[in-house]
Amino acid sequence: MLRILGSNQPLAHLLIPILIVAGAVAQWYVPLTPWTGGFLSEAWISGVPKWVYLLLESAGMWLIALRLNRLFNNGQFTGYINHFPEFLVVLLLLASTVGKSSLYPVIAILCFVLGLDSVTRVYRQNVAMKEYFEAALWFSLGALFWKSLTVMFPVLLVAIAFTRAFNWREHMASIGGFLIPFFWAWSINYLVGGTQYLDLAFHFPILDVSGMLDSLSSWHEIAFVLVGVLTFFLALRSYLFSYNSSTNQSRHVKSIVLMFLAGSFFLGSLASNNYLLCGMAVPLCLILPFAFLRKNPGFWTQLLFYAFLGSVLIKITFSYLALL
Repeated sequence: MLRILGSNQPLAHLLIPILIVAGAVAQWYVPLTPWTGGFLSEAWISGVPKWVYLLLESAGMWLIALRLNRLFNNGQFTGYINHFPEFLVVLLLLASTVGKSSLYPVIAILCFVLGLDSVTRVYRQNVAMKEYFEAALWFSLGALFWKSLTVMFPVLLVAIAFTRAFNWREHMASIGGFLIPFFWAWSINYLVGGTQYLDLAFHFPILDVSGMLDSLSSWHEIAFVLVGVLTFFLALRSYLFSYNSSTNQSRHVKSIVLMFLAGSFFLGSLASNNYLLCGMAVPLCLILPFAFLRKNPGFWTQLLFYAFLGSVLIKITFSYLALL
Protein backbone atom coordinates (compact mmCIF):
# COMPACT_ATOMS: atom_id res chain seq x y z
CA MET A 1 0.00 0.00 0.00
CA LEU A 2 2.88 2.36 0.78
CA ARG A 3 4.22 2.08 -2.77
CA ILE A 4 0.74 2.50 -4.27
CA LEU A 5 0.03 5.71 -2.34
CA GLY A 6 3.50 7.03 -3.11
CA SER A 7 2.98 6.68 -6.85
CA ASN A 8 0.50 7.76 -9.50
CA GLN A 9 -1.09 4.33 -9.89
CA PRO A 10 -4.85 4.37 -10.70
CA LEU A 11 -5.45 1.86 -7.90
CA ALA A 12 -4.75 4.60 -5.37
CA HIS A 13 -7.87 6.46 -6.56
CA LEU A 14 -10.04 3.50 -5.52
CA LEU A 15 -8.94 3.52 -1.88
CA ILE A 16 -10.50 6.92 -1.16
CA PRO A 17 -14.15 6.19 -2.10
CA ILE A 18 -13.87 2.79 -0.39
CA LEU A 19 -12.84 4.47 2.87
CA ILE A 20 -15.52 7.15 2.57
CA VAL A 21 -18.31 4.67 1.79
CA ALA A 22 -17.24 2.45 4.69
CA GLY A 23 -17.38 5.47 7.00
CA ALA A 24 -20.84 6.45 5.74
CA VAL A 25 -22.17 2.92 6.25
CA ALA A 26 -20.84 2.91 9.82
CA GLN A 27 -22.43 6.32 10.48
CA TRP A 28 -25.78 4.96 9.29
CA TYR A 29 -25.95 2.48 12.19
CA VAL A 30 -25.13 4.87 15.03
CA PRO A 31 -26.94 7.94 16.43
CA LEU A 32 -25.40 11.24 15.33
CA THR A 33 -24.68 14.05 17.79
CA PRO A 34 -26.11 17.36 16.49
CA TRP A 35 -23.67 20.03 15.30
CA THR A 36 -23.89 23.34 17.15
CA GLY A 37 -20.63 25.01 16.17
CA GLY A 38 -21.75 27.09 13.20
CA PHE A 39 -23.22 30.53 12.70
CA LEU A 40 -25.75 28.78 10.45
CA SER A 41 -28.10 26.49 12.32
CA GLU A 42 -28.75 22.93 11.20
CA ALA A 43 -32.43 23.94 11.14
CA TRP A 44 -31.84 24.60 7.43
CA ILE A 45 -31.39 20.85 6.86
CA SER A 46 -33.52 19.44 9.67
CA GLY A 47 -35.89 17.70 7.26
CA VAL A 48 -33.20 16.03 5.15
CA PRO A 49 -33.28 12.20 5.29
CA LYS A 50 -30.27 10.61 6.93
CA TRP A 51 -29.14 8.86 3.76
CA VAL A 52 -29.12 12.17 1.86
CA TYR A 53 -27.22 13.80 4.73
CA LEU A 54 -24.57 11.05 4.67
CA LEU A 55 -24.39 11.20 0.88
CA LEU A 56 -23.68 14.94 0.97
CA GLU A 57 -21.16 14.46 3.76
CA SER A 58 -19.37 11.74 1.77
CA ALA A 59 -19.31 13.90 -1.36
CA GLY A 60 -17.80 16.73 0.69
CA MET A 61 -15.06 14.47 2.05
CA TRP A 62 -14.23 13.27 -1.45
CA LEU A 63 -13.96 16.84 -2.71
CA ILE A 64 -11.68 17.71 0.21
CA ALA A 65 -9.45 14.76 -0.64
CA LEU A 66 -9.27 15.64 -4.34
CA ARG A 67 -8.60 19.34 -3.80
CA LEU A 68 -5.99 18.73 -1.10
CA ASN A 69 -4.19 16.20 -3.27
CA ARG A 70 -4.22 18.66 -6.15
CA LEU A 71 -2.72 21.34 -3.90
CA PHE A 72 0.01 19.00 -2.67
CA ASN A 73 0.92 17.84 -6.16
CA ASN A 74 1.25 21.30 -7.70
CA GLY A 75 5.04 20.92 -7.70
CA GLN A 76 5.81 23.02 -4.61
CA PHE A 77 5.94 20.18 -2.08
CA THR A 78 7.51 17.23 -3.89
CA GLY A 79 8.80 16.53 -7.34
CA TYR A 80 6.44 13.67 -8.11
CA ILE A 81 2.73 12.90 -7.88
CA ASN A 82 1.45 10.80 -4.98
CA HIS A 83 -1.80 10.16 -3.12
CA PHE A 84 -0.78 10.39 0.54
CA PRO A 85 -2.59 13.67 1.31
CA GLU A 86 -6.03 12.51 0.16
CA PHE A 87 -5.66 9.15 1.90
CA LEU A 88 -4.50 10.70 5.17
CA VAL A 89 -7.08 13.49 5.26
CA VAL A 90 -9.95 11.03 4.78
CA LEU A 91 -8.55 8.85 7.56
CA LEU A 92 -8.30 11.78 9.98
CA LEU A 93 -11.74 13.13 9.10
CA LEU A 94 -13.30 9.71 9.63
CA ALA A 95 -11.48 9.34 12.96
CA SER A 96 -12.69 12.71 14.23
CA THR A 97 -16.33 12.54 13.11
CA VAL A 98 -17.45 9.17 14.53
CA GLY A 99 -21.07 9.45 15.66
CA LYS A 100 -21.26 13.18 14.89
CA SER A 101 -23.34 15.22 12.46
CA SER A 102 -20.43 16.34 10.31
CA LEU A 103 -21.86 17.87 7.14
CA TYR A 104 -21.26 21.43 8.32
CA PRO A 105 -17.66 20.78 9.49
CA VAL A 106 -16.94 18.98 6.21
CA ILE A 107 -18.24 21.96 4.21
CA ALA A 108 -16.12 24.28 6.38
CA ILE A 109 -12.99 22.16 5.86
CA LEU A 110 -13.61 22.16 2.10
CA CYS A 111 -13.77 25.97 2.20
CA PHE A 112 -10.54 25.94 4.23
CA VAL A 113 -8.79 23.91 1.51
CA LEU A 114 -10.04 26.23 -1.25
CA GLY A 115 -8.97 29.30 0.73
CA LEU A 116 -5.52 27.87 1.42
CA ASP A 117 -5.17 27.02 -2.27
CA SER A 118 -5.88 30.66 -3.15
CA VAL A 119 -3.25 31.92 -0.68
CA THR A 120 -0.54 29.57 -1.96
CA ARG A 121 -1.07 30.75 -5.54
CA VAL A 122 0.40 34.14 -4.62
CA TYR A 123 4.11 34.51 -5.33
CA ARG A 124 5.79 37.75 -6.40
CA GLN A 125 2.76 39.05 -8.30
CA ASN A 126 2.61 42.81 -8.48
CA VAL A 127 -1.03 42.68 -7.39
CA ALA A 128 -2.72 39.78 -5.58
CA MET A 129 -6.05 41.31 -4.60
CA LYS A 130 -8.03 38.63 -6.46
CA GLU A 131 -6.31 35.72 -4.70
CA TYR A 132 -6.59 37.28 -1.23
CA PHE A 133 -10.21 38.26 -1.82
CA GLU A 134 -11.00 34.66 -2.82
CA ALA A 135 -9.12 33.25 0.19
CA ALA A 136 -10.95 35.52 2.65
CA LEU A 137 -14.26 34.74 0.94
CA TRP A 138 -13.69 30.98 1.31
CA PHE A 139 -12.66 31.30 4.96
CA SER A 140 -15.75 33.39 5.65
CA LEU A 141 -18.07 30.94 3.89
CA GLY A 142 -16.51 28.14 5.92
CA ALA A 143 -16.98 30.15 9.13
CA LEU A 144 -20.74 30.27 8.52
CA PHE A 145 -20.73 26.49 8.92
CA TRP A 146 -17.99 26.34 11.57
CA LYS A 147 -17.59 29.63 13.42
CA SER A 148 -14.12 28.76 14.72
CA LEU A 149 -12.86 29.07 11.15
CA THR A 150 -12.91 32.84 11.69
CA VAL A 151 -9.43 32.41 13.24
CA MET A 152 -8.11 31.78 9.72
CA PHE A 153 -8.78 35.39 8.75
CA PRO A 154 -6.15 36.86 11.11
CA VAL A 155 -3.78 34.08 9.99
CA LEU A 156 -4.38 35.23 6.41
CA LEU A 157 -3.53 38.82 7.38
CA VAL A 158 -0.35 37.63 9.11
CA ALA A 159 0.62 35.61 6.02
CA ILE A 160 0.09 38.68 3.83
CA ALA A 161 2.17 40.84 6.18
CA PHE A 162 5.09 38.38 6.27
CA THR A 163 5.16 37.44 2.58
CA ARG A 164 4.18 40.66 0.79
CA ALA A 165 5.24 44.29 0.70
CA PHE A 166 2.52 46.41 2.29
CA ASN A 167 -0.36 47.11 -0.11
CA TRP A 168 -3.47 48.49 1.53
CA ARG A 169 -5.63 47.36 -1.41
CA GLU A 170 -4.77 43.73 -0.72
CA HIS A 171 -5.74 44.11 2.93
CA MET A 172 -8.99 45.84 2.00
CA ALA A 173 -9.76 43.11 -0.56
CA SER A 174 -9.27 40.51 2.18
CA ILE A 175 -11.51 42.36 4.62
CA GLY A 176 -14.19 42.83 1.97
CA GLY A 177 -14.06 39.16 0.97
CA PHE A 178 -14.45 38.10 4.59
CA LEU A 179 -17.43 40.38 5.32
CA ILE A 180 -19.51 39.63 2.20
CA PRO A 181 -20.76 36.12 3.19
CA PHE A 182 -21.83 37.38 6.62
CA PHE A 183 -23.75 40.19 4.96
CA TRP A 184 -25.44 37.70 2.63
CA ALA A 185 -26.32 35.39 5.53
CA TRP A 186 -27.69 38.23 7.64
CA SER A 187 -29.73 39.58 4.70
CA ILE A 188 -31.25 36.19 3.88
CA ASN A 189 -32.01 35.54 7.54
CA TYR A 190 -33.68 38.96 7.80
CA LEU A 191 -35.79 38.30 4.70
CA VAL A 192 -36.79 34.87 5.97
CA GLY A 193 -37.87 36.56 9.19
CA GLY A 194 -36.50 34.13 11.73
CA THR A 195 -33.64 33.94 14.18
CA GLN A 196 -33.49 30.16 14.38
CA TYR A 197 -31.34 29.90 11.26
CA LEU A 198 -28.46 32.25 12.12
CA ASP A 199 -26.56 32.85 15.35
CA LEU A 200 -23.97 35.63 15.05
CA ALA A 201 -22.82 35.38 18.66
CA PHE A 202 -19.07 34.81 18.94
CA HIS A 203 -18.99 32.24 21.71
CA PHE A 204 -16.68 29.27 21.37
CA PRO A 205 -16.24 26.08 23.42
CA ILE A 206 -12.63 26.25 24.64
CA LEU A 207 -10.43 23.18 24.60
CA ASP A 208 -10.91 21.18 27.81
CA VAL A 209 -7.43 19.86 28.62
CA SER A 210 -8.59 17.83 31.63
CA GLY A 211 -11.36 16.28 29.54
CA MET A 212 -8.85 15.45 26.84
CA LEU A 213 -6.60 13.71 29.35
CA ASP A 214 -9.59 11.75 30.69
CA SER A 215 -10.32 10.52 27.15
CA LEU A 216 -6.83 8.95 27.06
CA SER A 217 -7.82 6.31 29.59
CA SER A 218 -8.23 3.66 26.87
CA TRP A 219 -5.21 1.95 25.34
CA HIS A 220 -6.29 2.56 21.74
CA GLU A 221 -6.57 6.32 22.32
CA ILE A 222 -3.12 6.38 23.94
CA ALA A 223 -1.65 4.36 21.05
CA PHE A 224 -3.26 6.69 18.52
CA VAL A 225 -1.85 9.81 20.20
CA LEU A 226 1.65 8.37 20.69
CA VAL A 227 1.96 7.07 17.14
CA GLY A 228 0.39 10.23 15.73
CA VAL A 229 2.75 12.56 17.63
CA LEU A 230 5.79 10.48 16.62
CA THR A 231 4.69 10.49 12.97
CA PHE A 232 4.06 14.24 13.03
CA PHE A 233 7.48 15.15 14.42
CA LEU A 234 9.29 12.83 12.01
CA ALA A 235 7.26 14.33 9.16
CA LEU A 236 7.94 17.88 10.36
CA ARG A 237 11.67 17.12 10.50
CA SER A 238 11.65 15.93 6.87
CA TYR A 239 9.40 18.84 5.89
CA LEU A 240 11.84 21.40 7.33
CA PHE A 241 14.88 19.64 5.85
CA SER A 242 13.20 19.78 2.44
CA TYR A 243 13.72 23.56 2.52
CA ASN A 244 17.39 22.94 1.64
CA SER A 245 16.51 21.50 -1.76
CA SER A 246 13.45 23.66 -2.45
CA THR A 247 13.04 26.63 -4.75
CA ASN A 248 12.20 30.04 -3.33
CA GLN A 249 8.56 29.59 -4.34
CA SER A 250 8.43 26.16 -2.72
CA ARG A 251 9.85 27.53 0.56
CA HIS A 252 7.31 30.35 0.34
CA VAL A 253 4.40 27.89 0.05
CA LYS A 254 5.72 25.61 2.79
CA SER A 255 6.10 28.55 5.18
CA ILE A 256 2.49 29.59 4.55
CA VAL A 257 1.34 26.05 5.36
CA LEU A 258 3.20 26.22 8.69
CA MET A 259 1.41 29.48 9.53
CA PHE A 260 -1.95 27.88 8.84
CA LEU A 261 -0.94 24.79 10.82
CA ALA A 262 -0.51 27.04 13.87
CA GLY A 263 -3.87 28.67 13.12
CA SER A 264 -5.56 25.31 12.68
CA PHE A 265 -4.56 24.31 16.21
CA PHE A 266 -6.58 27.24 17.50
CA LEU A 267 -9.36 26.27 15.09
CA GLY A 268 -9.50 22.81 16.63
CA SER A 269 -9.05 24.15 20.16
CA LEU A 270 -12.03 26.47 19.76
CA ALA A 271 -14.20 23.59 18.63
CA SER A 272 -13.95 21.47 21.79
CA ASN A 273 -11.98 18.23 22.11
CA ASN A 274 -14.22 16.35 19.71
CA TYR A 275 -13.18 18.31 16.63
CA LEU A 276 -9.54 19.15 17.43
CA LEU A 277 -8.21 16.65 14.90
CA CYS A 278 -10.79 17.66 12.30
CA GLY A 279 -9.73 21.30 12.54
CA MET A 280 -6.06 20.47 12.05
CA ALA A 281 -6.54 17.86 9.31
CA VAL A 282 -5.82 20.05 6.25
CA PRO A 283 -2.37 21.47 7.09
CA LEU A 284 -1.43 18.26 8.91
CA CYS A 285 -2.02 16.23 5.76
CA LEU A 286 0.27 18.54 3.79
CA ILE A 287 3.07 17.73 6.24
CA LEU A 288 2.46 14.10 7.31
CA PRO A 289 3.27 12.66 3.84
CA PHE A 290 6.90 13.70 4.38
CA ALA A 291 7.18 10.91 6.97
CA PHE A 292 6.46 8.31 4.28
CA LEU A 293 7.68 9.78 0.99
CA ARG A 294 10.65 7.65 -0.02
CA LYS A 295 11.59 6.35 -3.46
CA ASN A 296 12.45 3.02 -1.83
CA PRO A 297 10.66 2.83 1.54
CA GLY A 298 12.76 0.94 4.06
CA PHE A 299 11.67 -1.23 6.96
CA TRP A 300 11.30 1.63 9.46
CA THR A 301 9.28 3.78 7.05
CA GLN A 302 6.91 0.89 6.38
CA LEU A 303 6.65 0.10 10.08
CA LEU A 304 5.79 3.73 10.87
CA PHE A 305 3.15 3.87 8.13
CA TYR A 306 1.40 0.67 9.14
CA ALA A 307 1.60 1.60 12.83
CA PHE A 308 -0.04 4.95 12.03
CA LEU A 309 -2.67 3.33 9.79
CA GLY A 310 -3.38 0.63 12.36
CA SER A 311 -3.72 3.10 15.24
CA VAL A 312 -6.23 5.21 13.28
CA LEU A 313 -8.32 2.23 12.16
CA ILE A 314 -8.35 0.77 15.68
CA LYS A 315 -9.44 4.13 17.12
CA ILE A 316 -12.27 4.35 14.57
CA THR A 317 -13.38 0.76 15.22
CA PHE A 318 -13.49 1.10 19.02
CA SER A 319 -15.23 4.47 18.76
CA TYR A 320 -18.06 2.90 16.74
CA LEU A 321 -18.26 -0.15 19.01
CA ALA A 322 -18.75 2.18 21.98
CA LEU A 323 -21.82 3.69 20.27
CA LEU A 324 -23.57 0.41 19.42
